[in-house]
Amino acid sequence: MKEPFGKRANPHLIYEKYKNCVFYHVSNHKGEQAIIEPCILRIRHNSNLLYVTFNKKWKLSEWGHPITSGSWENLFLNYNEAKKLAKERNDRFLSFRHEPFLSHKVLQEHFDELKKTEELIDKLLSDFENYGGIDFCDVSAGGIQVRIHHNSISGYTFGDQKTILYDFSNIKEIPFEVVEEFIRIDNPKAINKEKDFIAYGEKYGWD
Repeated sequence: MKEPFGKRANPHLIYEKYKNCVFYHVSNHKGEQAIIEPCILRIRHNSNLLYVTFNKKWKLSEWGHPITSGSWENLFLNYNEAKKLAKERNDRFLSFRHEPFLSHKVLQEHFDELKKTEELIDKLLSDFENYGGIDFCDVSAGGIQVRIHHNSISGYTFGDQKTILYDFSNIKEIPFEVVEEFIRIDNPKAINKEKDFIAYGEKYGWD
């Protein structure tokens, strides 16, 4: 929903208007499907901090998420509107071969670019029996990492990760860099070395 009364509205005014309303919150967690949760609005005494709380007993002492300017886009008074947004987010999220560790905002803003990148890499590596797809992962490491899944390596991605810059200025080069990396590592020597590394890490730790 739109932010009530505009961005400069008094939080106490918003609270008074909606204090008896049940909202439907569409989650926006990175790397997770969107879910719908009922919640109510709260405001801390002697402050201007608005919160939504998801506690089933609606206890005043148990606070949930603070409400910021961008939070209102995840809140709805109408369940069907919340359901529509959750479906849109999950349709994008689940359209990839491997679930991306990306925010729903990034998926919405760059969906076509990410899908085209995945599809081109899949097409270029379709004749390699060990190719198990790629995924996109954002852990605030200078951009979005593209990780390779190799069918001989179970439970881990394999090879050097290629990074999509946050402004997506290098997106066109990424598919070819990923393909070159897969070809470089798709051989018995590299595979066995990786398996030995994983076995050692699992046995003695990764530190």
